[in-house]
Amino acid sequence: MFENFPLWPARASSISGNVDALYVFLLLLSGFMCVAIFTMILIFALKYRRQAGVEAEQIEGSTILELTWSIIPGLGRLHLLPGAHSPAGRLHRLRGRQTVDVEAAA
Repeated sequence: MFENFPLWPARASSISGNVDALYVFLLLLSGFMCVAIFTMILIFALKYRRQAGVEAEQIEGSTILELTWSIIPGLGRLHLLPGAHSPAGRLHRLRGRQTVDVEAAA
């Protein structure tokens, strides 16, 4: 998948492709979320900027609103678990069969 992409070294195991794909997915997801958050901050900063003669009003909090915007993104990230579990599960199954004993002396 990433053979011609110079940021990755040669594959050292049979599951390195899956790990690399997971890394790229998480990198792209993080980049997308960063751009989306920055865009929303910019939009709301321009929309609700301070205006002369307009007095700000106090807004009381809502526990339901707070829980909603905390729980929904948390549930939305549950789709990441199978992607992260797949390479980890393969590593666990391969442990013992494709291992090399390495000894280091200091």
